[in-house]
Amino acid sequence: MLNAKSTLSFSGRGRISGLPHRKFRKFRLLPWWETVRPERKFKRKVPLTVCIAAICGKNSIFGACDRMLTSGDIEFEPALDAISKPIISYPGSMGFNTNAKIFPLTNSIVALTAGDSGLQEEILQSVCAVIQSKLQEPPPRWYTVREAVDVYLWCYDLAKAKRAQSAIYAPLGLDKKTFIERQGQMSDGFVSEITKQLQRFDSIFADSYGVETILTGIDEDGGLRRPHIYSVIKSTRGDVVTCCDSVGFAAIGSGARHAESQFMMAGHTPFSELPETLFLTYLAKKRSEVAPGVGEGTDMFAIGPQPGSFAMLGNIPDFDMKKLESLHKLVEKGQANIFKKAKSETKAYIDNMFKVRASQLQQQQNPNPPTELEPPTSPAKQPI
Repeated sequence: MLNAKSTLSFSGRGRISGLPHRKFRKFRLLPWWETVRPERKFKRKVPLTVCIAAICGKNSIFGACDRMLTSGDIEFEPALDAISKPIISYPGSMGFNTNAKIFPLTNSIVALTAGDSGLQEEILQSVCAVIQSKLQEPPPRWYTVREAVDVYLWCYDLAKAKRAQSAIYAPLGLDKKTFIERQGQMSDGFVSEITKQLQRFDSIFADSYGVETILTGIDEDGGLRRPHIYSVIKSTRGDVVTCCDSVGFAAIGSGARHAESQFMMAGHTPFSELPETLFLTYLAKKRSEVAPGVGEGTDMFAIGPQPGSFAMLGNIPDFDMKKLESLHKLVEKGQANIFKKAKSETKAYIDNMFKVRASQLQQQQNPNPPTELEPPTSPAKQPI
């Protein structure tokens, strides 16, 4: 207990004197603008999915992906097979697609998405609106895949800017334009702290909304008809846009490495034949299912050889996806038998090697083994 003569005083560092037997925690009051922080979402480093695109014959494209959707910290695989599909003739329009991760931007360009499904849907809706408005402008032409990539990057930055406006500028009654115009009326400390908030927001946004996208299709640029594959990755590791035309394939998501290894081991090129690439794409998707978060459901599409020929393989009346599955099981069974035989022969080889080594070691330890002695014979009697 304190007596009447006890006094309390505060030190400059937030320490209270006059209470010798108690220790108080140090504290520091933050400036009010430092408390303005964007909402932090669940962090995900790599999207839990797989999407694949491959060029064949230098004029066609096959794509495949699973059905696993991600929203925040939730992953689920919808039952798309239970949805009734309309009868669609081939060749025809873009077809009926129930997989939200396959997003046709035109009848020649498709986006495959990984990451937060809500953000991807928002971005691609904006991309589709921009492209459709551009296609209405004369003269008529095929929209290029490279242009679609540029529009996607612009719409991604637009979605990020809207969230920065809501989290940082709006609580202060500002927007990006007014913040720049009124900096002369603001203190240097205030401007510096808002700038730090924006920099932190970029990192947090990339960490929370890291997305990966494949944009692929066929276009005509300069009179040349070519298939293209672009990979776009937006994450804390940096923004990477890669043209994959020369290698002829690309994959995104947690199963990307597993899928890409199948194309590498098969020696795939953009000139590989159509049947080979079709089965290889399906095989890469199935073998990537060992990766975390990759669903078992599979949807595939094809584009080419003519522009405007996008079609989901499941919508082609005379094509059966079950045939690919039966061939996949046949390959897996044959490989398992060959691997089992190889293991058995390897075991026999190693056992024989150690057996020979043991025999050689025994001979080295006993170079001259004792010979069995014959019993002595009695001397022959001499005649008298």
